Amino acid sequence: MINEGKGISNVIKNDVDKIFNILVDKSYSTNEYNFNGIDIIINFKKINNYSSNISIDENNTKIINIGIPDGYKENKVKENIAHELTHLIEILNLNSDKYPKYNLIKKSLLKFNPKTKELNILAHIFYLTLDNEINANIAQTYIYLKSFKFLNKLEYTKKLSNYSETIEYMRIVNFEENILIHQIKSNQLCIDELYEFNDILISNGVKTPNIKNIDFYIKKWFKIFKTKSKVFLIKQYRIIDEVLKDYKKYENYTTEYPNIIVNYNEYINNIVPIYEEYITKIIN
Repeated sequence: MINEGKGISNVIKNDVDKIFNILVDKSYSTNEYNFNGIDIIINFKKINNYSSNISIDENNTKIINIGIPDGYKENKVKENIAHELTHLIEILNLNSDKYPKYNLIKKSLLKFNPKTKELNILAHIFYLTLDNEINANIAQTYIYLKSFKFLNKLEYTKKLSNYSETIEYMRIVNFEENILIHQIKSNQLCIDELYEFNDILISNGVKTPNIKNIDFYIKKWFKIFKTKSKVFLIKQYRIIDEVLKDYKKYENYTTEYPNIIVNYNEYINNIVPIYEEYITKIIN
């Protein structure tokens, strides 16, 4: 198995730098690459953002497309490489007859093309809280934190609080779904699109709440969204320990880390107030 069930697979840790060095050597280019015994294609594309994705062609060739703008930031490229390699591991490990349940929602999102802002927001949150997307963003977090090198746990925690992925999931945790409910109920097109998406979910085998009560329906989904976002944030904090462990193991960093007593309660109150119950369970 190449997925060890950790925050980030060791295979990914070993391959991110190797793949990035191909970019350094060959710039924007298409390259064959052997990932843990499996031949894939790495395609470095010059675009104006850092968009990346995986595609599979008619010959079942796995292609990782990494979007890279002019004047790119090394670590941002590495984060995207780690993100897509995590998705690749997922694809390689899946048995086509036994796809995980989240894939039913993923298939539904691919069929849904909302025109309203409100349903675009809802679809985006569905996407971010898919289990495979959470796993890929955790792998990305490892690369982000590793770039800061030898910090102590408190300093890594501060870096994490400013990370774009942390902020994204904190927005979901703190999302005011009542505002969204009001906006949807005030617009017949939004209501129609909500029913359309629900029909797509049901057609793909997803068990959904009772949509006849829109308040109940959206609140029920947001309870799931917020729970998954909290799980993501917890996993992020655990990644700090993995980064510290790997620096000591792989870079022979033997200096003792400062024995700092972290005031987690103060941190929780200022940055993640909704999270106190969960973080307390981890640190105690």
